[in-house]
Amino acid sequence: MLRFYSLYKQAVCGPCTMSRPGFWDPVGRYKWDAWSRLGEMSSESAMAAYVDEMKKVAQEVKDKFIDLNSGSVSSQNILAQRKAYVLLMY
Repeated sequence: MLRFYSLYKQAVCGPCTMSRPGFWDPVGRYKWDAWSRLGEMSSESAMAAYVDEMKKVAQEVKDKFIDLNSGSVSSQNILAQRKAYVLLMY
């Protein structure tokens, strides 16, 4: 999820210019580190990378929960897909 966060921030805000959060903010530090690692990546490149990552995740979810041999989806798999989608969005 940090990959999506960092690409979003790079696309919207550009390179990270903020100071690194303090020791008592570990979540903020992880987020800052992920964003800062992108360096001078352009907004357009960040947007394209975000879409590519989302496609990879969507394909992984599809491969994991859909029986490709039969092409059918069980009710449990549909529920699992919905849960996975919700987790991706938050």
